[in-house]
Amino acid sequence: MTVVPEAGSVLGEFEAEIERARTWRVDWAVGLDVPEYQDPEVARSMGHPDILVPPGSLVFFSFLPDTSWLDVAGIRFDRSLAVRRRIISHRQLYVGEVVAGRVVIDTVDVKTTARSIVVATTIATTYRVSDEAVAEEYVTYSTRHPAEAA
Repeated sequence: MTVVPEAGSVLGEFEAEIERARTWRVDWAVGLDVPEYQDPEVARSMGHPDILVPPGSLVFFSFLPDTSWLDVAGIRFDRSLAVRRRIISHRQLYVGEVVAGRVVIDTVDVKTTARSIVVATTIATTYRVSDEAVAEEYVTYSTRHPAEAA
């Protein structure tokens, strides 16, 4: 059965401190070898309050407490693929800051062919620090379902 999620559905809300381990995974994965992203003393000597957080380390589902959002969004590991990710950064984030976020289904687009139904679901997250919008993340998942019998 094809699950078509509803735009505007809230998938979750969170509040969490940005920890060094979160940024390290991204640094390591992309080969980022910049001292201000790794050494707090270097970052402070450059006028930053702590290590800079690469925008790519903001991944909405890593902040959510469980995977229930997958069912609400109609995303399945055996049929879905993340096809686009866009991050809009409004200001630099630092390790130790507390971010709050709200994760919402932004848009849903359904395309039907004779053999399949493809549901493109874009999930939007706004990240805030002390009520200031600091970043936005948009992730689009494409989920293919077999065509349903008439």
